[in-house]
Parts: sequence; C-alpha cells; structure tokens
Amino acid sequence: MPPNNNPVTNVNSNDIRCNVGGTRGVGAKCAAKAGSTVTVEMHAQPGDRSCSSEAIGGAHYGPVNVYLSKVSDATTADGSTPWYKIFADSWSSKGSVGDGDNWGTNDLNTCCGKMDVVIPKDTPSGDYLLRAEVIALHTAGQSGGAQFYMSCYQLTVTGGSGSAPAGVSLPGAFKASDPGIQVNIHAKMDKYVNPGPDVIAGGVTKTAGSGCSAGCAKTCTAGSGPVGTAIAAPAPTSGSGSGSGGNSGCAQAAYQQCGGQGWTGCTACARPPSSQPRSPQWRRPRPQDAHQHPARWAHKLPEALSLEHGALIEPLSVAMHARARAGLEGGKGEGSTVLILGAGAVGLLCGAVAKVAGAKTIVIADILPERTDFAVDNGFAHAKFTVPIARPQTIEEKLAYAQDLAEKIKEVQVGGESVGEVDITFECTGVESCMHTAIYSTKPGGKVMIIGMGTPIQTIPISAASLKEVDLVGVFRYANTYPAAIELLAGKNERLPDVSKLVTQRFQGLSNIPAAFDMAGKAKDEQGNLVLKVMVDTSDEARSQSRL
Repeated sequence: MPPNNNPVTNVNSNDIRCNVGGTRGVGAKCAAKAGSTVTVEMHAQPGDRSCSSEAIGGAHYGPVNVYLSKVSDATTADGSTPWYKIFADSWSSKGSVGDGDNWGTNDLNTCCGKMDVVIPKDTPSGDYLLRAEVIALHTAGQSGGAQFYMSCYQLTVTGGSGSAPAGVSLPGAFKASDPGIQVNIHAKMDKYVNPGPDVIAGGVTKTAGSGCSAGCAKTCTAGSGPVGTAIAAPAPTSGSGSGSGGNSGCAQAAYQQCGGQGWTGCTACARPPSSQPRSPQWRRPRPQDAHQHPARWAHKLPEALSLEHGALIEPLSVAMHARARAGLEGGKGEGSTVLILGAGAVGLLCGAVAKVAGAKTIVIADILPERTDFAVDNGFAHAKFTVPIARPQTIEEKLAYAQDLAEKIKEVQVGGESVGEVDITFECTGVESCMHTAIYSTKPGGKVMIIGMGTPIQTIPISAASLKEVDLVGVFRYANTYPAAIELLAGKNERLPDVSKLVTQRFQGLSNIPAAFDMAGKAKDEQGNLVLKVMVDTSDEARSQSRL
C-alpha cells in the first residue's frame, strides 16, 4: 500500500505504476479464478473504512480505472511490464457543470469505497498485478494538476487460457496534456475522454452514475466481506536473507530492515520468535494514547499557551522560516510592503509574522472573498484582493491573466494610496498562475518566497524575473524555529494578531480524525462557516493535563 495519501502528479514518473514505493512487493498473493469477480476497496484516508464519510471526498471528482499486468512473480514485480485496462467507470453528463456530472468517484462513494471488477474469463492463468486508479480532476485545469491515486494488488489467476492482450507502458501511456488529464471540470462539459487505453474485449465499462452492482460492492460490510486465501511466498531463509528487493524468499526482523522509504532489500518482515516480546520497532505504527519522544525534540509550553497554540506552532514555523529567508528579521522588515497569495492558514500566518517584523502594508489575495475578509477583519493584513476565477489554457493566456491580476493588485488602496509593486511576495498556493502573478507584482530587487507545494512542474516567465532582478527563494518547511515560535506566541507582541482565531472547527477523540480530515478538505462547513484550521482534541483532559 502507498505510504500516505499524497497524489502522484507526474505522469512520467515510475510512481504512476503502483504509487510511491510500489516497485517493492509483499510476500503473498491473492487467488482469483478467471471469470470471477474481485472487489477492490479504496479510501482517501489511511485506515478509514467507514461508510459515514465519503471514500474519495473533498470534491475529488474523476474516473475510476482498473488495469492488469501479466508478470512472472507478483511478489517481485515492479510494474514495468505492459498494462491493459479491464474496467472503467469514468463520466456521464447530467447537463450541468462537470462538478455536478456523474463520475466514477461518485459511484465509489455510493458503494463505500468498493467496486466489483470482473477478471475476464479468457485471462491466461498465472501471476498478475492489478492496478486500481482514481484520477482526481478538481485542479486539472492546468498541466500537472490532475491527481492520480492508485494501489496495486498481487494476484494469481487460475482456470484461464489463451494469451494476455497487448498492453501499454507506465509511464508512457499518459501525457500531461491528454484531454482527460488536463481538463476544466468546473465548466459545462459536452464529453470526457477517459485517459489510457480502451477497455479490452471481455472487460467492463460501467456507466457513471449507476451506483453499486448487486455484488460485494453493494452487500459487503467493510472488513467482513468474502475473504480469499492468500498464497504464501516461499518460506524466509535463515539469517539475513538474500537482500534482493521484494524477494519473497527472504525476510528481515530488525528495525528498518524490512521496508521503508529508499529501502531496496527484503520487503518481508519476519515475525519475532514467540519466546521474545514483540518490540515496538516491529509493530506497525498506529494512533495511540502515548508515545515516547526524544527529549531534545520536546518543547515545553508555558502556562499562558493552550494546546491549540501548540498545534499552531508548526504552521507558524513555516511562516517564520519564510520570513527569515525573505530577510525581514532584525529590523529589516520595517516599512516594507508585502503581498500574500493564498489566504489559508500558512498565508495568514505569513501576514502575522510580517506585521510583527514591521511591514507597513500587507495585501492578501485569494479566490475566496470570505478568506480575505477574515484576514483584514482580524488584523492579518491591511488590504484584500479577491482573485477572479478563470481557466486560461495556453501559456500565453496564463501569462496575460497573471499580468492583469498583478496590475489590479497594484491598484489596491491602503490609506488612500495605491500599493504598487511590493518588496516581498509570499506565494502560498503552489498554483502556476499565482507564481506568474508573484513575479509580475514584485518590484525590481524584490523577493518571491515560494512556499506553496502545488503543481510540481510549472512554466515560469523567468525573463521577467531576471530583468527585474527578482529573487525566487524556495521555502521548505522550517528548521530550529519552535523555540522562537513559542516565545512569539507567549510574548504578547502587540503587533501579532490573535492566531487562535485560525482554529475554526474542533473535533473530539481519535475516532473523529477521519471526519476532521474530511472537514479540512472543505472551504466551508455545513453551516457555511469558513474552514481554516481544524483541531482534534484526543482526550477529554487534553487541554488541562497533557502539557509536557
């Protein structure tokens, strides 16, 4: 399974096969007969199989596809063999904008994350990788914006005959510019071209909006449906194993020797002998009431700060690190002008620390007027600008759109005067057009702080930055900022706005974590309240008894 629920956005990466870490198999295979039905289950949040929340939430609309790849041994296959499509549930029109049409993800949500997939009856016997894929298209209006979520399953098919159909290579079957990958689903759609090859003869093309079938997808309860018999890999060898990646005949028992990021050795974890206690290193990580943590990385909260303040220190640290990289510390920020693109929690906190540094003028921009209203009303910025929603397609259209935005931002009034070009722009969205706007809005010799982790590959007007000698400065998280962040929050600096107002929704207990994550993916809650920062309190006594 993938290490987390982050999407794959680079269609030319090997991760497009079986997700991050998908080149390493596990030491067992599921048995399936040719012509039988397997039920694949997919959920956005790790460990969440509840039907009370959407399996693929957050308006992540898009197609659902399933592929097979014939391999010699599913436990060691890396996904480099050809793939062919056996199932598709993509799109059908309801006559509205694409967001409101029928999508495969809607059917997946209706079926509590499950989909019944027929293994074609003429599938040759042998080992296979089965690849289940969701393509979320909510940010697919620009190149690199489509989000691929996929998992691969190891199968041994029996009772089949013939030869496997011709397949496609992954990567290779997709282009970022394919009409089903770069597409604006926020406008009316007359058609949709499902990415990848057509479904083979004998496969299933489902009509989007048809809901659940009569099979396990409709009737099975998560965790209690039909269970197949796993075909075990060869028994682990004695000693340390062979060390070959994904080798089903070797196993490791020691910590960090049976998988993990960058690991290329054995991927089977040997269970400790029954006479020995199971060490914490062997157990899989899971939510728990207490956790041992190195003392050098623990920071005591003063009594004046709540646990919610403590939770805000992480995003505040991002803003403080960005401020330091911008050169606004040590009195150098006095009288500066600042533009912030993106009024989420990090953007708002960038405004807060810029105010503390003495910025004279802070303008904040976002597509949601409620966010920019919040920023100005609560002292995170002096002025606001609502970005008009547009979907430029060509690079020429994108640059023209960004130049127009920059000119409008320069005309924003503060104290009866136009802001003009700014000294520092904090780009907190990761959106390509916002990066363009940042360059055009920054004065000669200024800096653009690249904070947003969005579209990984962008076309940038580098000549515009070069001619104005605008520095493009990367910001990745933070380093050694927690003590300073705690001191800032506890110091009652009169320039610092009330950051506790960023907490807009609260949940109680570990059981509500899936609901909290679902809420964090929304712009507003069910009551129409703005969603900025969602907090989970893990015990009734957390606020009064859990300080370090």
